[in-house]
Amino acid sequence: MTATPKQRAGLTVASFVVGHSVMAINHQGFIGAILAKAAGMAAWAYADEVFDKLNTGEPSAPPTGGTRATHGVMRRLLTTREQRRANGQQADVRDEEEQEAYQQREPGANDAAVDEDGDVWADDHFDELDEADDEIKTFRQLVEDKTILSALKRGEMALGYVGGELRFVTIKHFYSCGIGGVSGTGKSTTVRFLLFQFALLRARLVLIDPHIEDSEESLAAQFKGFSNIHAMPPCGEEASEVDKRVRILSKEYLRRKNNGIKGPPLILVIDELNGLMRRLPDEQRIALSQLILTLEGEARKFGMFCMLIGQRWSEQDLGGKPHGAAIRDSLASTIAHRFQSEEQAKKLIGSQYGRRCLALRNGHYLFRDTDGAVCEVYTPNTLSSDAIFVQRLLDLWREQAATQARVSEQQTGEELGDLRTSRTNPYPDEEEQTVWNAARDRVVMPVTEPMEQEQREDVRELPTPVMQEKGPRAEDIDLAAAITLWNNGYNSVRKLMRVFPGMTLHQAHRLSQMIEEEAKKRDEETGV
Repeated sequence: MTATPKQRAGLTVASFVVGHSVMAINHQGFIGAILAKAAGMAAWAYADEVFDKLNTGEPSAPPTGGTRATHGVMRRLLTTREQRRANGQQADVRDEEEQEAYQQREPGANDAAVDEDGDVWADDHFDELDEADDEIKTFRQLVEDKTILSALKRGEMALGYVGGELRFVTIKHFYSCGIGGVSGTGKSTTVRFLLFQFALLRARLVLIDPHIEDSEESLAAQFKGFSNIHAMPPCGEEASEVDKRVRILSKEYLRRKNNGIKGPPLILVIDELNGLMRRLPDEQRIALSQLILTLEGEARKFGMFCMLIGQRWSEQDLGGKPHGAAIRDSLASTIAHRFQSEEQAKKLIGSQYGRRCLALRNGHYLFRDTDGAVCEVYTPNTLSSDAIFVQRLLDLWREQAATQARVSEQQTGEELGDLRTSRTNPYPDEEEQTVWNAARDRVVMPVTEPMEQEQREDVRELPTPVMQEKGPRAEDIDLAAAITLWNNGYNSVRKLMRVFPGMTLHQAHRLSQMIEEEAKKRDEETGV
């Protein structure tokens, strides 16, 4: 709307009179008159926009010509807080209408799925990736076309889509990781996508989830059906159960450290970390905090890590002093979905990227790796029902491994059968048969019963402490059979473990030492 000369003059005079009266009080006459004159000139210059704002509620379009280069200043001044709020509400309504239309349309071959958490993986998410819908694959599609399986063979895993391309990383880019963001932004989908791949890498999990009883919301409940991936059964927030897992993981760390064991990967996964820290008794909370700090630090050298999932990352929300801030600062990598609080986002991902987390779409997150590099990632849609698919794949691999073991066992028997007819075999026929049986049937040689000794009436015999250990012990293996195997190609610790199923690395080392000692003894007897 264009102001008439009469309206323009009236607005100018009114601005001058009112401005002069007000400013003269503060600036004592002469200065006030100058400022009032400036206000009147501004009123004359922007009369069109002012009258258009008063009549329509919207500022007029900027002029196409002239020298008023500052027309945008007045427009910004006239954009009130109420108008900005109204614009935001209109945008929200528009997004809701588009989302509703997307969900109600007929599904096509390239349509994105709706995640079970309620996250809609719509087309506008893919627009940011500059990729066509059919190039964004789900987790199951990536497994079926062997994309993920090929990466696993290389020792890598899929992180997600970065700039439209599927990005691959190694476990060294993760180590201990913190995952944050408000509910409904895709955290559960990202966790499933990563943990399913860790499971395919033969990692072992220890899951703690305060919501384990809620089958729809609980992460632990979704993984409860897995077999052979849990080092311990998933548990809730009961202090006794949490304390048990803390003690066992602490002992496992010491065992690996003392024996130089660096695998397989063992991951402590804690969902709803904030609630767990808030409700645990002080003693258990401190013990858990100390374990987390150990996993974030020196335990990574021995294949032990943690994955912490929460919404708030202040020191108090992570258990308070003295461990809360240390837990957050010791994380090797972080994953930040959308936050509502910029301060909380900054605590997790860093001050430089906190504001960016406020505008992330569902399924998108910022990933900071162990080198400090940050990128925006889109998580392929991963359903909880995909766990069945992963379990079937693990079962198939297990059956294939068992078949290969049986074939290897048969070949070993055939090789030892040839030894029975060898002229250079130093063992008598009876001992040859014992060697054959030990290798063919994996029979653990029985330990001879000790002779009974007279018991003194005044002496009470104490029980001998025995440490339970899985698999055969080195002393239970027939040494002659082991020497024969050693001389015929099974001359390493790993090969001994394959020949004697269930034998631990420690016992295999002991058996190899016994073989070497026996060989040295025979050399001394023969004078070699």
